[in-house]
Amino acid sequence: MIKSWFAVTGIVGLAFATALPAMGQAATIGEVDIPSQRQWCLARSMPAADLNDPVKQQRHLTSVMRAIAIEAANTSKPSIGMPGVAKVMAGATADDPVTVTFCSNVTAAEVPIGISGIQAIDRGAIRVVAVSCGAIDFDKCDQQLTDALMADPWNFTEDEVAAMSATTGETALVDSLDDQAVAAVNNADVLLYDKASDTVITLPVFGDRTTIIAYQLP
Repeated sequence: MIKSWFAVTGIVGLAFATALPAMGQAATIGEVDIPSQRQWCLARSMPAADLNDPVKQQRHLTSVMRAIAIEAANTSKPSIGMPGVAKVMAGATADDPVTVTFCSNVTAAEVPIGISGIQAIDRGAIRVVAVSCGAIDFDKCDQQLTDALMADPWNFTEDEVAAMSATTGETALVDSLDDQAVAAVNNADVLLYDKASDTVITLPVFGDRTTIIAYQLP
């Protein structure tokens, strides 16, 4: 269920990039420890069918992105991270709405001051299996990581991989996968809310960059 949102968050994050990734870089896969991170989280109730509808997924994500960005601007916070799905809670029956919790990275100690329902949490340190995609097509790169998770040394089933919390983001092309993954997963400098134009602006990554996909290990 979480992974169905993963591709959508990836598309949103990549759509505004302006610089080209380093060409010819092969996919690099490995386990990485990601330090703890302060986040702002917003829970939204929605019909269960929306989880499998890309158009409605996009609509919900855009709405949450705007709400968190506006709250950040009202708190005089210049930028926040791209929201992603942290948790999906099913209803009592298959016909009941589900509750989806979206979280966005912020800098340390920041707390929302409005009445928007946004809560500050401290996400603990996590361990992920990450891939640095370079110039590889996003879907192909994601499939390579999925295939790797289903093989040695992880040996997860397809359903187990689909249920993992997944994050994607762009970052500068630095030397190690560890540095790239930490920078992408804990990025708190992606979105700005411009009050004058009433728009949410996605900040580009300039220069050589790479796309990171990270699946959180259970």
